[in-house]
Amino acid sequence: MFGIGPMELMLILVVALLVFGPKRVPELARTLGRGLGEFRRASNDLRQSLALDDLQNDLRRDLQTDLSSSQKIHKPEDPPAQKGDGVDGAAAASADEETGEEEADELPTASSASADSDLGSVPVRESQPSDRQRG
Repeated sequence: MFGIGPMELMLILVVALLVFGPKRVPELARTLGRGLGEFRRASNDLRQSLALDDLQNDLRRDLQTDLSSSQKIHKPEDPPAQKGDGVDGAAAASADEETGEEEADELPTASSASADSDLGSVPVRESQPSDRQRG
């Protein structure tokens, strides 16, 4: 327990018996036992409160790192280029117009969109009958 062997413990008990007498030794042992019990309880409470503080600090640190990483994900680093912003904006606008024409050719017609109800709010190009269908 305290690095005291059985022979050393017997020697301490004999010396205590000689110094305090046979009537006071049991009373001193009880008092010493109660004091040690209170000391153990206090040290355990202190250990638990320190462990809880460490746990709370770890959780707070983890929460802050998670929040900062989620804020980095949601914030765009560079704002998107606007149409007409200088030379690059003009090139992007003309590229958008070219791809817009290609995308317009690929859009489904109104009749095919009504057949598939899962499309929801997909943009649909007006279908106009071709010359073969008209005549």
